[in-house]
Formats: sequence, C-alpha cells, structure tokens
Amino acid sequence: MPDRADAPIGPPNAPPPAAGAADGPPWPEDPPLAPPGPRPAGLAIREATEADAEPVARLMNLLGSEISGGPGAMTPEIVRRDVLSGAMTLRVLLAEIDGAPAGVAVHQPAYETAYAARGRYLQDLAVDPAFRRRGVARALIARLARLTREEGGDFLWWMNMDAMPGPRALYRAVADVEDRSSAFAVTRGRFAALCAEDRPDEA
Repeated sequence: MPDRADAPIGPPNAPPPAAGAADGPPWPEDPPLAPPGPRPAGLAIREATEADAEPVARLMNLLGSEISGGPGAMTPEIVRRDVLSGAMTLRVLLAEIDGAPAGVAVHQPAYETAYAARGRYLQDLAVDPAFRRRGVARALIARLARLTREEGGDFLWWMNMDAMPGPRALYRAVADVEDRSSAFAVTRGRFAALCAEDRPDEA
C-alpha cells in the first residue's frame, strides 16, 4: 500500500505524458498491461463525501496501523475537516461492495517537471481485509487513472514501503516504472528546528 507523503510534486523517473498530450522527451513503448481479474460482483466506486467520514477514517486507520503498528490518528472529525471538506487538495474514492465500504484511494494532484506533465499522487490505498484479493485495489487504481485522464493528467504515482511487500505484486502488474529511491521526512523536533532556522528575507 502506498506510503503517506505531503504535497508531492512528481515521482523520480515518472512516465511521460501520453503521445501528443504534452511536449517531453521520447519514451520507449510501454509494456502490455497485465489483464485484470474478474470485477467483484456488486462493486461500485464513487467520490467520498463528508457523510462518508466514518468509513473513510476506519479504512485510513487500517492502513496507518499496518504501517506504524499503532491505532491510527484519523477520526471522522479530522477526515471531514482535512480530507473531505475541500479545504485541501485531497480527494477520496470510496469502493463499496453491495453497499458495504470496501476500500479507499486517497489522492491529490502531482506534476512532473521532467515531462511537463500533470498527474495524480495516490497517497493512501486501503482495502478492508474482508474484501482483499477480489480486485478492489486494482479497480480503485483504474478508476483513479480514468479520472486523472479526464482532468488532463497523464500519470499516476505512489510509494510502497519495503516493510509492506504484500501489495507489490499488484503494483508491478499495473505500473511500467519501478524506481528504487529513498523517501525522506522531517518531523517533530527537527521540523520545529527547521522552521526556526528560516529568517525573513532582508529588504
């Protein structure tokens, strides 16, 4: 499942825009996409709204607990305020099977300067254990790809922690770029120290 990151710009070695969509360096022909399995019966995917804050928080905390081992920090109130209110650039696709919340894809805009290409960053992808290995995650990625294209984007990107190898087979089945890179974050005391380090510009 994707790792969390804030305000991503674009992936290292991101795939280029589709042919004719934007100027950029040439790119080799894409390898064929591995075919999907059967679509889960009763699956529906839609944009989450503030009324979905409780299941979205539960699924986001499921991912958070698998990453950190803790209980997760998202409450329905925080999800409504920070994720579903439109106050930030985050959006959420909610997958349901026969009306039951099955998974979420949390995403936001991304931009790749190497190709002058717009796309989206898949920040969180979480599927309820009761619905795993039924094609829900891939269906969420496919829906996000289509929405990205409809909004003028040409790529998706995400991150996968080495400590979470489970979803990697899916990611390798759908992705045409796998970049071995390092992710960095500055938090807590170092974040505060870095903020204090900044000084107003001199006139």
